[in-house]
Amino acid sequence: MSVPTQSALPVVIACGGTGGHLFPGLAVGEALEARGLAVRYLVSSKEVDQRAVRGLDPRQVFTLPAVGLDRSGLPGFVRGFLRARRACLECFRAAPPEAVLTLGGFVGVAPVWVGMRFGAATFLHEANAIPGRANRWLAHLVDEAFLRRIPYKIEVLDPTEEAFRELFRLVCPRMGIEYDAAAVDHLIEHHYKAQGRPYRSCQPRD
Repeated sequence: MSVPTQSALPVVIACGGTGGHLFPGLAVGEALEARGLAVRYLVSSKEVDQRAVRGLDPRQVFTLPAVGLDRSGLPGFVRGFLRARRACLECFRAAPPEAVLTLGGFVGVAPVWVGMRFGAATFLHEANAIPGRANRWLAHLVDEAFLRRIPYKIEVLDPTEEAFRELFRLVCPRMGIEYDAAAVDHLIEHHYKAQGRPYRSCQPRD
């Protein structure tokens, strides 16, 4: 397991475990590389992953020791997550990522978790109509989530700043939290305006 030595801030794509996670991730990476971005792939040790990445530059590929929950039970999953977390820390210290994208599966849990601590933007892609367990966990952590296979699509516009503040005022009492205008001011100024992030209607509740 070699640590990449790229100097450019890369986009990390965690896409291993099954072909349904892996090949869409490789396709996204190919499109990003065509736009001149550095891409690093985090995959599992499964044979399907290792075969698919053989043609890539070895410096682009990092194998994680992640373990799925169903196969190993909770103790095995926790041990696998901790090993994957240590591996991600090693990998990201060598070349801190600018963004982390997970295509689903437990291979993506540690990269998103560690990527957040390195200040990376985090994204999730769910290809199934019913999200998998790992993506349901990560949906509350990532900056943005992308969904597919939704039979009907309705445009939902982002709220204005005034409406966003009102959502906090409405949601806090329902969740047993005292509304703090100064805390909301700080969040909007430093997390949204300073970072150029759009407001999302679901975020005050999340």
